Amino acid sequence: DLELNVALPKEVKSGKHVKLDFKANQIVIQSLLPKKEILVSGQTWDKYRHNDVVWTIADGKLVLSFGK
Repeated sequence: DLELNVALPKEVKSGKHVKLDFKANQIVIQSLLPKKEILVSGQTWDKYRHNDVVWTIADGKLVLSFGK
């Protein structure tokens, strides 16, 4: 298992304030507040089960969990 923590702007409080785009070998994470801004964009180390990614927002961070 792998966990990715992404620091969020202080205005981001819920899932409505972020846009997540997962593909088999790519991830794009964008904040929508205070302005649209790409926080993470890139290729992954390998293909992964993008439909199985679990994420939460807590303590000013977006936490993504990638299963095996």
